[in-house]
Amino acid sequence: MRNSDVGKELMTIEANGDQIFHEIHVDALLEGISQQDKTNLRVNGVIDLLFYDINGKISGDAGKWCILDYKLIKDPTNPNNFKKYKKQLYLYKKVLEAWKPNEAGKVGLWIATAGKEVWLSDK
Repeated sequence: MRNSDVGKELMTIEANGDQIFHEIHVDALLEGISQQDKTNLRVNGVIDLLFYDINGKISGDAGKWCILDYKLIKDPTNPNNFKKYKKQLYLYKKVLEAWKPNEAGKVGLWIATAGKEVWLSDK
């Protein structure tokens, strides 16, 4: 990751003393995720990388907190391989939105086998 464009930008963020966190343990209760669903959901997991993309050079989402989760995917050219991680990242983003309203940015995967990031849409 260190040799990629994203890795270089992340190292710059870290060197500048800006906000970047590794291995964030999440244990949160989300209340009524949607208007139709009034049930509560406990989210428990680990966010591999949480960073504040101050200038948007990494995610294109300037001034937002972004999440990258590390994955090993055999065929990174097949978008269907990302679908199973979308719910996990969506829930992490919901936790982030509860913690930092209006500051949650993009979520994505760092595909170690391809040496690149894939940003997931909210849809």
